Amino acid sequence: ELILVNPAYTSKTCFACGNIDESFDLSKKIFKCECGHKMSRDLNASKNILRRGLASGRKPKTKGVI
Repeated sequence: ELILVNPAYTSKTCFACGNIDESFDLSKKIFKCECGHKMSRDLNASKNILRRGLASGRKPKTKGVI
């Protein structure tokens, strides 16, 4: 199943609290938020993308996508 979502700011958004850290340096491998949340940058972004997809309410596209 594939649901298209906008990935903008998913690496700079805290998965735990939703805070967006505009100054987060994407060359860093670990995302650290002021709320205390600490996680791999890529895992944090992927969880944000999953959350957006599930919250979209759109039906997954299964034909003619790739």
